[in-house]
Amino acid sequence: MSTIAEFSIPAEEFALSETLERLPEMVFTIDRVVAHDTDYVMPFVWASNGDFETLTAALEDDPSVGNVELLTELEDERLYRMEWITKTQIIAYMLLEQGATVQQATAYDHQWDLRVLFPEQNKISAVSMRTSTDSLSMFPGSMMSIAPSAFGSISPTTNKKRLP
Repeated sequence: MSTIAEFSIPAEEFALSETLERLPEMVFTIDRVVAHDTDYVMPFVWASNGDFETLTAALEDDPSVGNVELLTELEDERLYRMEWITKTQIIAYMLLEQGATVQQATAYDHQWDLRVLFPEQNKISAVSMRTSTDSLSMFPGSMMSIAPSAFGSISPTTNKKRLP
């Protein structure tokens, strides 16, 4: 049964850690993320709530980021395509080895909040074991199983559970 799980990861243990350290007021929202292999992840990232001139320098200096490209520049937000080259192994593991889909990921206030769809609930346990092996602090939030409804479509079950 497919399951949606929510996690939090401290910003200092994940991509954009130095950028978030320099610009803690900045909010980053992932629009889409692609994992090419376990070495790097390529997200499309919306940035808002901060000084964009300082952001450009911070991204260029952040060792977790490579090949930053500004795609869209609006009055109060920017869309970037970039490569995350360090501190992203857990996302690559979720996507490539567990078949998960990152539905939402937002960084603000010194942490990343992720909402991830797993094709099977047991894949979450594999991710949990991997975070222990990699000494990554991943804090569980809610978990919601998705079951087929009587009408043939998919609907969430009414039970929200805390992650193990």
